[in-house]
Amino acid sequence: MGQQRYTAEQRDTVADALLADPAARVVAVNDSGLIVPMPPAVPVREAATISGAASVLELVHPEDIVTVIDLWHEVRVTGAASTRAGALHGAGSTITMHGLDTRERFGVLLAFLVGYRDVAADDSARAQDALRPRVCVVRKDEVACLLEVDETVTRLLGWTPEAYAGRRTLELIHPDDQQRAIANWMDLLQHPGAARRTRLRHRHDDGSWLWFEVTNRNLLAHPDYRCVLAEMVDIAEEMAVTQALEASDQLLRRLTEALPGGILQIDTTGRVVHRNARLAGVLGLELASVFELYDVMTDPEPLRDALRCVRDRGVDADLEADLAADLAADLAADLAADLAADAVDAVQGLRRVAISVRGLHTDSGECTGAILYLSDVTEAAQLREQLAHRASHDDLTGCLVRRAAIERLEGSLAALPGESGGREARASVSVLFIDLDGFKDVNDRLGHAAGDALLREVGRRLLADAGPGGAVGRFGGDEFVVLRTDLGSHEAVAHAVAAVQDLLREPFDHDGTELVPVASVGAAWTDTRIEADALVALADADMYRAKRSRPDRRRHTRQQAPA
Repeated sequence: MGQQRYTAEQRDTVADALLADPAARVVAVNDSGLIVPMPPAVPVREAATISGAASVLELVHPEDIVTVIDLWHEVRVTGAASTRAGALHGAGSTITMHGLDTRERFGVLLAFLVGYRDVAADDSARAQDALRPRVCVVRKDEVACLLEVDETVTRLLGWTPEAYAGRRTLELIHPDDQQRAIANWMDLLQHPGAARRTRLRHRHDDGSWLWFEVTNRNLLAHPDYRCVLAEMVDIAEEMAVTQALEASDQLLRRLTEALPGGILQIDTTGRVVHRNARLAGVLGLELASVFELYDVMTDPEPLRDALRCVRDRGVDADLEADLAADLAADLAADLAADLAADAVDAVQGLRRVAISVRGLHTDSGECTGAILYLSDVTEAAQLREQLAHRASHDDLTGCLVRRAAIERLEGSLAALPGESGGREARASVSVLFIDLDGFKDVNDRLGHAAGDALLREVGRRLLADAGPGGAVGRFGGDEFVVLRTDLGSHEAVAHAVAAVQDLLREPFDHDGTELVPVASVGAAWTDTRIEADALVALADADMYRAKRSRPDRRRHTRQQAPA
């Protein structure tokens, strides 16, 4: 509609025409872009209104949110604008959105959606979830009463800041998590300036429970704060993956019990008494004794132990075992003429089988042998491994997520002695805390695709340089942590810090733009057992000292010169 300001008469004429159009749906929008109740003065049919959305952004496909934002900017400038956008309710479905500034006439702006049909509840929920923030900050006093919260609490937990403030935190924590919360809080109070992290379920205003990773910082003695500052990070998606892993593991185990598989009956000497036809398809060979099964297993000892328990103690067993790839392939070639094609294909490559061992006993309890039920669970094992990887690794960079990195660090620290020893060589653990300088500037100037490319490249370089026994975690948007167990002194750590800075600042190309990562790096080293959070905090503090000492930090990027 151009950039001129439409007159009130022109806008009123368009509004009247759209209000009379049976194909148009309408919502009232305030100056902040949120949907508000329709003023009584607007002559609108009840069926023409839309409910259940907080803003018009929740009515369109997430890819078109920016387009709609631009539309409303133009409405505020010119008084009227139109655009087409993908509808949330169906693939390929589009709507035409008209925005009109009718504040002079009705006190609100009006949004008309032509071609819109009611959005399914699950689609609306997905749109709201895409727009929902993931982090909020609250302030608490020394008895864990809420003093102040930011406005993101409403989007995350449904509470208004006024309703949330003044409440006791314990009232909002799931009963099953309260003991852990109390222990974490009491430990925090004993350490001024320290930070403690825990995972808890907090109550939503609608009565549901949401998972958060809460980092409490004891700033009660700090003259600028006089409170406990808590950062609450929404980890619902991460917990959903973890719970899906547990549920999938349980489901796959139950399905494995019901699937048809190979049956093998043996006597006390290991001789095969009976086998079914399916066994050859599972194993790729015909067995005369259990010892031939041992030969094609990468590690037969667990099965040997299980059969001994059945024989000597009457204890049944369930286990999984890998079939050796080379032996299975040789057997497939030897038996190709005798086996069905699917059985030959099945034995190509390393495979995993689930084995259920059940003892056979006389009425007097004497063992007469055992029955083995074998089923191919290769795909199930791969799925478990994939889900486990997703739960512990960042999708963008391939680095460990914060929880997994802390667990790895805790395991390394647990192996250290409790006290310092002499000068002899001893185990140590080092943490390098890396913060990318100017990362926000990359996103602002070049877009999030460039920012993602920068994060991926930094993660790739750190992972390649971590060394044996090392690990790399992504702690935040532009924060990485490197765990090293091969640095035996403070001097070695200092060299490692310099090496990381040199490693990262090597430029690389992204879509014609040369990106030059620049980072502030801090480090902490210990050869005695301490808390993982404490060691990370020391490295974090050292990083900020390094950042403050470099007032001339460069941006990450520079435009590549023309060829």
